Amino acid sequence: MSFYANRKYKFLEVPDSGEIETEAFLLASQDSVINLLDILGPKAFAFVKADVNGNISKLKARYDENPSKYKTLTAIVLEEIEQGTTRRPHSATDALLWLTRGLHYMSLFICNMLQDEKQEESLKHCMQDAYNKSLKPYHPWVVHKGVQIAFMAMPYRSQLMHSLSNGVDQDILKQDIQDYHDLLQGHVDTIKEFYQQRQLERI
Repeated sequence: MSFYANRKYKFLEVPDSGEIETEAFLLASQDSVINLLDILGPKAFAFVKADVNGNISKLKARYDENPSKYKTLTAIVLEEIEQGTTRRPHSATDALLWLTRGLHYMSLFICNMLQDEKQEESLKHCMQDAYNKSLKPYHPWVVHKGVQIAFMAMPYRSQLMHSLSNGVDQDILKQDIQDYHDLLQGHVDTIKEFYQQRQLERI
């Protein structure tokens, strides 16, 4: 099985209600995104990995306080809206905001990689475009410089696809990646829409 098909925890279809279950979402984020970042370069992408891990931990801590009460992500955020604590440092609302930005970044990269008509060996342009459209507007200048160095250390397309394939046919791998992307992007879109509806900070 490919890297994505072999994940223990996977993103599920977002229900029509838009209610994303907290535990399943956090497990899928950690199992797939963190491991993908390790393949891309555990040192080069340490800044993204640390941010994603940190925000997962914050949300997990809130969920663990009362799993039945905080069964969904919306339940967590709605409580903070009612309490007027969404903008406080280390709020769960802020953690979900930054986690979703990180997931959006990875989703855009995967989409760029799949849709690149030239199928160039270098993936730097795919990652640069993803970064520009997701995290860059919210990062200080000094981080921008570090990101450029990280992009230089990325594996080539053939190396990445080999690592993700685990020996499966390339057509099967590409379909696995596409299916994963669609589920991941579905979660990003749902959370972004919820934040917009509640007039929270833009993702």
